[in-house]
Amino acid sequence: MQATHDLLIHGRALDRYDHHTYPGVVPRSFLPPLALAGVVAPLLAAAAVPPAAAQAAVRAATAAAVVAALSAVRRAAPSRAAGAAYAAATAAQFHTLYYASRPLANTLALPAAAGALATRLASADGTGGLAAFAAAAALVRCDYAALLAPAGVLDLLVVGGGVRGAARVAAPPIAAAVAAAAASVVVDSVFWGGRGGLPLGMGSGGGGWVYPELAVFWFNLPGGGRGRSRVPASASADAAAAASAASAASAPGPVGRLLAAFVLPPRLVTAVAPFFVFVALYSALPHKELRFVFPVLPAINMVAAVVVAAALGADADAGGGGGGGSGGGGGGTLPPPPPRPPPPPPPTAAARRLRLAVTIAVAAAAAATVCATALFAAAAAVNYPGGVALAALAARAPAAVAAPPSTPVALWVCPAAAMAGVTLWGERGAVARAAAAGVPWTVSRDEAVDARGGGGRRAPLHPLDCRRAGCGRV
Repeated sequence: MQATHDLLIHGRALDRYDHHTYPGVVPRSFLPPLALAGVVAPLLAAAAVPPAAAQAAVRAATAAAVVAALSAVRRAAPSRAAGAAYAAATAAQFHTLYYASRPLANTLALPAAAGALATRLASADGTGGLAAFAAAAALVRCDYAALLAPAGVLDLLVVGGGVRGAARVAAPPIAAAVAAAAASVVVDSVFWGGRGGLPLGMGSGGGGWVYPELAVFWFNLPGGGRGRSRVPASASADAAAAASAASAASAPGPVGRLLAAFVLPPRLVTAVAPFFVFVALYSALPHKELRFVFPVLPAINMVAAVVVAAALGADADAGGGGGGGSGGGGGGTLPPPPPRPPPPPPPTAAARRLRLAVTIAVAAAAAATVCATALFAAAAAVNYPGGVALAALAARAPAAVAAPPSTPVALWVCPAAAMAGVTLWGERGAVARAAAAGVPWTVSRDEAVDARGGGGRRAPLHPLDCRRAGCGRV
């Protein structure tokens, strides 16, 4: 968020960018903020947008990218019913949509993971999407290599084809990774050049090249066509009819069909398996956070949606249409259509009871999820006390903060408030409102500054202080 602010406000004046003063533990690529700024810049150029609205526009652009990628997963679902169940599950859950508009590195990488999942679901054998994994790993989240590796191995096993098949699988992710890394080095060396303390001499001597994801990886190191099964397009009608008859003969009963819902199709297993391997690999690390497994949430929802749709019978074949009367006229060149399979037998009493139990369980789980989401959303609304405190302070008359009214006010944002909702957009809005009233405000986030220091009347903005005093202690 801070990088997007600086790009939109300061433009080419790189010396005024916030990351030179508060660089953080590791650098992050400026390419995603550049993309967000490019989307929001026309809005700021077309109208005088207040800082709060500009921040909302940045978050809306982030959310739009995430929602578009999640929608692509829905469209790639194995069936329409599974897609609807997936959309309902995603919309009812809290964490994905809560973080969808927050421009964290984890959120910015989520569209790549969801796009890769959509590619794998839409493919004939559950493979693909490796280029998206590789680009995200090289540019935004180096831990996506733990997604790329199992997906690449699995795709090699499924595709086969020897050296030619391996080249076909490996070429797209290698090209994507090289292109993303090169773009990051070119762009981020401009923005981050001169920062010391980076690995392998990056940024040393007041310049040099900078590759943020390599720095992140270094910082997190411990201690410092064959094989694809395809049906030829020219398959005879007799073979299709025989397959249909065999399928009808071996069709399970109603209870068997319900239990079979929990057996995933092989293509779906191939598509989602790398995401679950990713969870297993991350589980071996001592430090865990929910945001680390963002890329896995769409895969989990899709698996659940497929099982629920099949268990409720929503994926059952409604029977095709069929038209065709046996029209007379000999010498026709088209083969007769395959016979329609016989309708399934009516469900037994046991099958109806089992399906009712599954329906009740699914409805109860959905209701519990919606209730939990409502509870989490109510808590999240007050989960950023720093931002709430700044907004409350800015809402007061600027003259009431200064004593006498013309006295300059130095606003100090402590680290706790800076991590709890105070953004550069919020600071800009508060300062602009005070300036319009003729009261000069300055903002400092210097951690060495003591709230009791001199230099005008200092307003300590600590979330706990503001919460206890109702934002009256300034």
